[in-house]
Amino acid sequence: PTQVNDASTYSKISSRDVHCGITISGTLKCWGRNDEGQVGNSRPSGGATVLSPAAVTSALSFTYVSAGTYQNACAIDTSSKLHCWGTNRDSFMPGDNRLGTGSFANYITVPTAVD
Repeated sequence: PTQVNDASTYSKISSRDVHCGITISGTLKCWGRNDEGQVGNSRPSGGATVLSPAAVTSALSFTYVSAGTYQNACAIDTSSKLHCWGTNRDSFMPGDNRLGTGSFANYITVPTAVD
């Protein structure tokens, strides 16, 4: 194991294609692979890896996070609403709204409420 380069204290973590954690203050941070916007910081990196935890682009506080197995993640905010971001398509159906947010964009780069 390697210590994460961040001074925050985390209450929850989830790790797959992207790694995400919720700090004890409710801030959601993600790091790792970001070619499809799965870090949630508004900037898909074209394949570059985000090496240190970056706060997702959201003013909300979160209570639960799950890193997906296909370049996406979802989290529940303090009002129990579900938000997802990252890949919004599969290889056969580009822009198929697989995250359930109502968007048909190929990827979503910020936590977006699920319809």
